[in-house]
Amino acid sequence: MFDDRRMAKLYRQLAKKLHPDRERDSAKQAEKHALMQQLSQAKKEKDPLALLLLAQRFLPDHELALDNDMLRHLEKSLKDRVVQLNQEHQALKDGHDVKSVVWRRFGGGNKASRQHDLDKYRYQLIDSADELRDKCAQITTVKALQDDLKIRVNQRTQLEQAFFDFGLFM
Repeated sequence: MFDDRRMAKLYRQLAKKLHPDRERDSAKQAEKHALMQQLSQAKKEKDPLALLLLAQRFLPDHELALDNDMLRHLEKSLKDRVVQLNQEHQALKDGHDVKSVVWRRFGGGNKASRQHDLDKYRYQLIDSADELRDKCAQITTVKALQDDLKIRVNQRTQLEQAFFDFGLFM
């Protein structure tokens, strides 16, 4: 679709409008730099929808005739994007990397519930850090450290055995 003259023209018009070198205000220059990156990414990924959304936002007087050929391209782009988003969603649900774990732990619900869960988790971490600090203050000898570590290893082994017994251990 980017081979189309109209899309190339639209890209050039947006680049002219959004180029950060045409801005004197440093705050607006930084904003335009980010927008220019979005525009470049849209061209690189051959994403006409992103290009059209930028045009709608920054070139409100631009008229783009959406003929049947362009509508087919847009429809295909939208379907491809839905497939890509579904794949990314599935990867987040099934992945074992940090991003997936964080998404599973805090990604559900609305913004307020996510913030509540993050705050709750933060307070749990603070409490755990306080407990560890207290324990470190209490353990003053190597013998006390060895005894504490033995207790912790036994507790973990018992917990792992319980998970194994219930078929939850991986």
